[in-house]
Amino acid sequence: MTKNLIKNEEIRVNRKYIYGSLRNCGYDNYSAIADILDNAVEPEVRATKIDIHTIPVGSGSEKTTESILICDNGCGMSFDVLREALALGSDTGKEAEKNLGLYGTGLKTASLSIGQTLDVYTKALDDKLYVATLDLTKNEDPIKVGYREGTDEDVKFFSKYVEGEQGTIVKISNLDKLSNASWYSFTNTINKKMGKCFYYIIKESNKVISINGDVIAPIKAVGDNAKQISPSGGYFEFNGQFIRYNAYFVPRTTTEKDIDGNYIQRTSANSGFFIFRQNRMVSNGALSLGLLGNATYKDTWLNGFRCEIFIDGTCDSIFNSSFTKMIGESDGTTINQSFKDTLAREIGPWIVQAKTTEKELSKEAKENKEMQEKLDKIAKKQNENPFLKNPRTFGVNQKQNEPREKNPNPKETPTKRVPHKRNDGWFGGYVLDERGEREQIYTTEMREDNRVYCVINTSHIFWKEFLAQHQDDDVIENMAKLWSCQYAALKECGYYNDPKIENAINEYNGQISEEMRKSMTY
Repeated sequence: MTKNLIKNEEIRVNRKYIYGSLRNCGYDNYSAIADILDNAVEPEVRATKIDIHTIPVGSGSEKTTESILICDNGCGMSFDVLREALALGSDTGKEAEKNLGLYGTGLKTASLSIGQTLDVYTKALDDKLYVATLDLTKNEDPIKVGYREGTDEDVKFFSKYVEGEQGTIVKISNLDKLSNASWYSFTNTINKKMGKCFYYIIKESNKVISINGDVIAPIKAVGDNAKQISPSGGYFEFNGQFIRYNAYFVPRTTTEKDIDGNYIQRTSANSGFFIFRQNRMVSNGALSLGLLGNATYKDTWLNGFRCEIFIDGTCDSIFNSSFTKMIGESDGTTINQSFKDTLAREIGPWIVQAKTTEKELSKEAKENKEMQEKLDKIAKKQNENPFLKNPRTFGVNQKQNEPREKNPNPKETPTKRVPHKRNDGWFGGYVLDERGEREQIYTTEMREDNRVYCVINTSHIFWKEFLAQHQDDDVIENMAKLWSCQYAALKECGYYNDPKIENAINEYNGQISEEMRKSMTY
């Protein structure tokens, strides 16, 4: 026995502060929603219909999201199961080899990472409706979860969103950590991200996932324009675990018109590895994992390489992933080095095959008059791009200019507010303000005098790398006018009020951006 020992006791937890910490544990809004959806798509829940509802408040450009509902018609929960589900580190009884959930924290931490109030409505077959509420706005110490039997109003609310006699509703409100203030944009982004995240689950099961009544279409992350170059069912072994993979390649001549499906552009941002855990995508986009560098003009074939990696919960330690499940490029240095070596050995030949395929296609193109004309058109578009100074032709190596030297005497970025520059017309003026590198380069708003005002973020990389070197008053004012004019035009045509107009303009802008990226990356 240790001398002078007073006593042994469990580690004390300050619940008030632990919840504050868990609210900032690494989720973004969309990965949090995906984590909550994981509970509904689990096989044992037996849900066939899963609905996301973004409840709006306000109108026009002020329309934002008041609350988020995630509903399913699964088996529901008894009172005891509900209590366990609301515990931190709940005993889930789930298996790493079979289930998406594992750590017993997702429901609470994911929900509270978006809003301060979590309500769970659940009903099992031949049981009562139970409601649990975790509300951080009350500032209780210790924080408590309230449980009650459903009232008539609760039953009415439940029946409105869940078809059948059983199921669960997760409601998140007091959304103080909402990343996108626009209801339209937020809803559309959820639609696309969940379509990518749950692509295989939607395709290979009888589950229908919808948002505000519209069915979410599955979106293949590598793109339907990607051609598989590895055999189906390819796998390799690591530490006794069998890891499946599919390697793909996107030819540079493929255009959106050539495929009947989802077209994903051939860029460095879209090339790399996509990680799926139990068939649910957990990578934040395509990852290099240290195996793929940035493609230069001489090796743009790398922009066409994509690979899906399929794992289960037993591989979490390999990727050093937390209960959020998400794996980002910043995690690359913490991924098991032995695994990366194995990956390089097993997938490396397919990366080489991508290069070989590119060469073979280029050779075929030279012999194929129609294909050569297609390539010449791409080259012509490149040469029309004012951002590219060197004329280019396919099949010919091009000497690159030396990188431009940075301005040795850049003007200092102002840190104080600049008074509004007044104008007698529609433009009210602009303000320079430091808002952080991750914030938008500018924001615009219509004020009571019916003029548009622009706030320019001087912490943004675009300011530091470009505008700060061109601090002529007329240049800055014209940039502010340009941005403000776009806002005024969109407002005038109904962009902020009519989702059909918003979608049409977004599609047009997407096409313009796509043409620009093609010219910059092929």
